[in-house]
Amino acid sequence: MLQGKQNLTLVIKRKKEKMKKIFLILFVSFSLIKTEAQTIADTAIDKFAGTWMWKSSADTILLVLQKQVSVFPNGIANEVLVGWHKYVKNGQLVQTSLQHVGLNFDSSSVPLGTDLKVTLYAFSRTPTRIWFVGFWDLITHKECQLYFELLPNSTTQASWNLYGQTQLPANLILTKQ
Repeated sequence: MLQGKQNLTLVIKRKKEKMKKIFLILFVSFSLIKTEAQTIADTAIDKFAGTWMWKSSADTILLVLQKQVSVFPNGIANEVLVGWHKYVKNGQLVQTSLQHVGLNFDSSSVPLGTDLKVTLYAFSRTPTRIWFVGFWDLITHKECQLYFELLPNSTTQASWNLYGQTQLPANLILTKQ
C-alpha cells in the first residue's frame, strides 16, 4: 500500500513538472509572438529618410528625416519618420531644431509642442507620400500639417505642401542630398 502511494506521488510529481515545462514553453512562445505582433513596420518611409534641401537665392530649408520606433501609450510600437528642420530667409537663420538631430522621439509628447527636440512626425500615406501629422513651427508655436510626396519617377525630389499658421513657405520642391 505504501509503495502504491509512493508510485502515485511520483507520477503526479512528474506530471506537474511536465506541465510546468509545457506552460513555460507556451508562455515564452506567446510572449515572443505578442512582442513581434506589437511592432508595426512601415517600410514605405525608408525612401524618405535622409537629408532634404530646398534653396532659392538666400533662402534655404533643410530637413533631416530619420526612421525610428515609437511606443505609444497603448503599448503598440510603430515605425515612424521623425525629423528636424532649419529655415534660413534672406541669409538669416529664422528657426532650427538641427541641434537635436538623432534624439529619440517621445510619443508621450504628442502634440509636438511639448517636445521641441523633434519638430516633424510622420506616417506613410502611400508608397510615394508621407503625411507629417505634426510639423511644429518654432516661431509661431503652432502645429502644421505637411504632405511630402516623391515626384513621379523620382526618389530624390519631393514636393512639400505645408498647411497651417506658419512663416515657412507653403509649396516647394526639395532635393535629397
